[in-house]
Amino acid sequence: MQYKSISICLIVSIMLFGCVSPMQKADQDAKLKQANTAVEEKVLTPFDEKQAKAAMQKGDATIKGVLYHKVNSYGKNAGNDPTITMSPPTFLPNVKVWLLPATDHLAEYLRLEKENQNNRARSKNVQLKHYILDERVFNYMQTTQTDASGRYFFKNVKSGRYYVLAQNQNIISSGSETVLEGMTTTYNRFGIPIGSIPEYRNQDFRVKTPIEYGEYVEIKSGQKDLTLESRMRFNPSLL
Repeated sequence: MQYKSISICLIVSIMLFGCVSPMQKADQDAKLKQANTAVEEKVLTPFDEKQAKAAMQKGDATIKGVLYHKVNSYGKNAGNDPTITMSPPTFLPNVKVWLLPATDHLAEYLRLEKENQNNRARSKNVQLKHYILDERVFNYMQTTQTDASGRYFFKNVKSGRYYVLAQNQNIISSGSETVLEGMTTTYNRFGIPIGSIPEYRNQDFRVKTPIEYGEYVEIKSGQKDLTLESRMRFNPSLL
């Protein structure tokens, strides 16, 4: 009977505290901290400078875009970036936008970054990585800035495939929601409790929503204009 009591206590202890020893817990904590410390890795696909230089020669096409988001800015849904919404766009002024030739080097960089983000979303134990672009990439691009209405323009673009990238933004939203504060007991005329009435209060909150935008685009041969509707969307990896 004594052994049975010990066994029951052991099972309860395992259920409550798990089977992890302090040393194992410390090892897990160290592993997680290491995974959250980004390591830098170079993109192995070589940068084709000749291709990039040719892509950035002057052409006669114009890219016209508008940069916006649809993050909820108030109420109990403040900070949410719904996938489908009929709400009006919020235009983003004074934001830098870049146009880069879609070289194999850049495509590999973007693929690796997205792959690492997806792996990290599935498990925080996956090593965080920052991939390093060849510095020559930044010699072959156009840079512009959105106007007061969120519009941006790239002029004298030749036919070819490009990547349009906007500077990451943090959207700060304020909202409020009704939360339960407690229960008030009700009594009958004899002083006997007969029920409870919930009491609520408004709670204000602020939330930061990191958003990003990047898109491959193509100027066809003979095409003069390309219009882009560039919606910036929430990316949890930027938190």
